[in-house]
Amino acid sequence: GRLAGAVASGEAALLLLALLAAGLGASHKPADGGIALLFSLGIFGVAVLATFTMLAILQAARLPDDIDDFRGLGRRSPVAAAFLSLALAGLIGAPPVAGFLARVLLFESAIDAGYAWVAAVGVAASLLLAVPVVRLIASIYADTGGEAPFTMAASPVMTRVVGAACAIAAVLATVLVQPLLLLAQGSAGPIH
Repeated sequence: GRLAGAVASGEAALLLLALLAAGLGASHKPADGGIALLFSLGIFGVAVLATFTMLAILQAARLPDDIDDFRGLGRRSPVAAAFLSLALAGLIGAPPVAGFLARVLLFESAIDAGYAWVAAVGVAASLLLAVPVVRLIASIYADTGGEAPFTMAASPVMTRVVGAACAIAAVLATVLVQPLLLLAQGSAGPIH
């Protein structure tokens, strides 16, 4: 839970890059900070909701939230492991999920606005935050043996529905990137 909270806080900090780039860029054209903000806010919002929903499902099943306690989850509950891995990948902006494109848009808008050094710090921070998350995902699929089986049926139905909806939304956001970007562009028009 603490790791997810730290990564979510990092995402909020990255959204500030879009606010920096809300004006004219170095080329005296809009730096697209508004588009990057709206698109990233939607993508990261789904990723944060999906991550914390999956963690709540696991906690409802009395699974502690230490990294070592996730070892072998992929074998014990492949569905829970896949949903949690997908949510975490979206949260850290790993390719090919839509979170990656959101980060690219944030960094590109900051660079266009003349804040390349801030974008470089953001890239470094993103990489530093991604390392423990990748370690967590690796431990989910590590085989240790001796763990009790886990089923998602142990959690409330509404929690499972929200978790599945978030996972589906993350996949759809990845597939429907172009229409979502057009929607963000249209919505960002009044911001410029």
